[in-house]
Amino acid sequence: MTSKKNYILLIIICIGITINAFSQTKQITEVEYYQSYRAANEKRLESSSRNVSRREFFKDGKSYITKDIKDEFMKPNKKHYLQIEKSAEGENKEELIQIGEKFYCRTGNDKWKQSSSWCLNTGISGISNIVSSKFTVEDTIINNQNAKLYQRYTTYKNIYSPDKDKEGLSYWESKFWVNKAGFILREESKEGLLEPVKLYRQEISSYEYNPKNLKIEAPIK
Repeated sequence: MTSKKNYILLIIICIGITINAFSQTKQITEVEYYQSYRAANEKRLESSSRNVSRREFFKDGKSYITKDIKDEFMKPNKKHYLQIEKSAEGENKEELIQIGEKFYCRTGNDKWKQSSSWCLNTGISGISNIVSSKFTVEDTIINNQNAKLYQRYTTYKNIYSPDKDKEGLSYWESKFWVNKAGFILREESKEGLLEPVKLYRQEISSYEYNPKNLKIEAPIK
């Protein structure tokens, strides 16, 4: 009986050690965080891939704009980017196909136009007026894979927010998961007001590598 109790106790200790190993969070520097992020994005170029994202904007607790984005890459030099924005005013679609150094763009269902450079506005912007930032990494499991979870949490004064007349700080939280092979698996981000708590924007992205049905061709012969 004592032997059985000791065996059960050993199992509990082992489970506890495993859980603790996966729950330990290590603080890292901003440089380490972005080095890991850049390395994961560069790793994507080693395989064909598909990134599917949903970006939502909120007002008074309700979603009023959604942007569904599909970003595909086919080795060695083909790319397809599609963004569909929906709001009360209607739907807008922007699309780009890149074949080597040639770019093809269109809005809605208009005719394709050829360009010599990237011809879409992806709306990427940074953060200013930062008050504090914290960067961490931890071991975790996602999609039945061992992975590292990198997180950034920043507070800042957002002079462009819908509540810019208020004194409260805003926050920006971002996460990304990288598997053992170095490929990014998922990204999440949120932005809003701290006090009172309000969500302004959130985005969730998932990544698929070497998708079977991937096909990218020039739309203009």
